Amino acid sequence: MSAYRDFDQINDAHMDAYVNITYPYTPLISQLLYEQKPFQSLLRVLDHNDSDVVGNAIGSIDNILYGIVMESNRVCVHPYYTDLALLGGIEEIYSLFKRNTSEFSKSTSAITIGVAFRNREITDYSMKVEIVGHLKQIINHRREDMRREVKFALSCLAQNYANRIEIEKGGFKIPD
Repeated sequence: MSAYRDFDQINDAHMDAYVNITYPYTPLISQLLYEQKPFQSLLRVLDHNDSDVVGNAIGSIDNILYGIVMESNRVCVHPYYTDLALLGGIEEIYSLFKRNTSEFSKSTSAITIGVAFRNREITDYSMKVEIVGHLKQIINHRREDMRREVKFALSCLAQNYANRIEIEKGGFKIPD
């Protein structure tokens, strides 16, 4: 994809086309996309100066991660976590979350980290507090699809005891 394209030539039309391939997500589509090793290119695009391009890049990563686990055994760790982590993807996505380029990118970054850390502790305390706090804050988002993904991300995180303790602070319960 964009690993071989001049960075300045990547525009919203390119990323819009790619995100449309990733959604609606299914395990099969996610697996086929994953086999093409998209993370390195998509992570690179998170540094683009166009917020729409960045939004489509993080949306694509989220869709690929979400699609493969949406119907799988929920007690397993995420099958793509290691590949994403080895590329520095967790840090890149967290950096995007902290840059706060747009509401969509910030929230989608938090969801992506939540799904990636399925049944795995977020050991960076600041990351855990900020990601969980943001997900709890947007659990009642105006968009139904966002509410569904936030709930799923929190459920993924809650499979780990240390994450669940952070989620349940203040008496918070993940809605059914």
